[in-house]
Amino acid sequence: MFFFYKIILMSSSINMADENSSNDTDLSSSDDDSIPNNIRFWILLFLDIPAVSCTIFLLYHLLLKRQLRQALHNHIVILILINILMCQLFDMPFYIVFYHLGYVWWQAPAFCLFWWLMDTGPLSFCTILLAYGSFERHILIFHSNLVSTRRKRWIFHYIPLCCVLIYCFVFYSYAIFFAPCQNTFDYDQSVCSYPCYFDDPVLGPYDTIGNGFVVAILNIIADIGLIVRHMRHRHRMQQNIQWRKYRKMLIQLLSMSALVFVFTLPVLFGLGIEQCGVTSEILHRILGYAYFFNYFIILLLPYPCFIAFPELRRTLYGRIRNVLRLQHINTVTAVAVLHKQQVQ
Repeated sequence: MFFFYKIILMSSSINMADENSSNDTDLSSSDDDSIPNNIRFWILLFLDIPAVSCTIFLLYHLLLKRQLRQALHNHIVILILINILMCQLFDMPFYIVFYHLGYVWWQAPAFCLFWWLMDTGPLSFCTILLAYGSFERHILIFHSNLVSTRRKRWIFHYIPLCCVLIYCFVFYSYAIFFAPCQNTFDYDQSVCSYPCYFDDPVLGPYDTIGNGFVVAILNIIADIGLIVRHMRHRHRMQQNIQWRKYRKMLIQLLSMSALVFVFTLPVLFGLGIEQCGVTSEILHRILGYAYFFNYFIILLLPYPCFIAFPELRRTLYGRIRNVLRLQHINTVTAVAVLHKQQVQ
């Protein structure tokens, strides 16, 4: 979310400098009146609770079931779910409390720094993982010989994942805690305003372009490549059982990427119009809505993961049926006992 928040901030500051506009056209606050805070509060609260439950359910089974845990194509999903859970347990509750109170409840620099880290690191890690996962699907589906031995799996699978994790942790830890600038904290804005590295002439553009646009473009290219290669190979390998498994892997990742693009493209489209010199109150409101709906990436992303695992769906539905059956039996037993007591 911080990626788009940052673009909005940078874009609005440029427009303000060019037009010497007043605070009425200031887009730098994510807390505009496009959606009232009480509505934001109930929407996020309503969606966050089932999202946390779904994420914990998925991680529980993916980590405890050996077959699912050892499958290479599930490792990226597991890491994405862990990062999403961090956002759901820390980032989302902080937003929910802010929209309820109207101000940051713990007004301390240490808390703001932690919130910045939770709002930038995990989500950026997820987007980079999705992009890498799209390229890795090419290897797992069309060049499986590259991960056929333990050594090859380390070279083409485990080491790249570790590099992505280390890169995101090091970059955002440095940018937030050790950037060569002075942070300022505004406790009347969500996320205490924004880190000073956004305005840094090196870190800011690098994060926006490198970790934002470049990653998104690479993700789109890799996804399109997967679709094209799938269309070319499906007729030759339609009867192959292994190919059906690869098809599930493809659908799983594409559905996650599609969800991300659905909520990010409106922001990019609106900002593109703004960069062309078109500014208006309507555009400001559209960007306000689009930025808020970017929260839904964190809140909805577990569900495509859940749908992609039919065995986990069967497990959940079986448990629900057992609970309902047990409740029915208990109800019938209680009614029978009560009726027997009344007869006596």
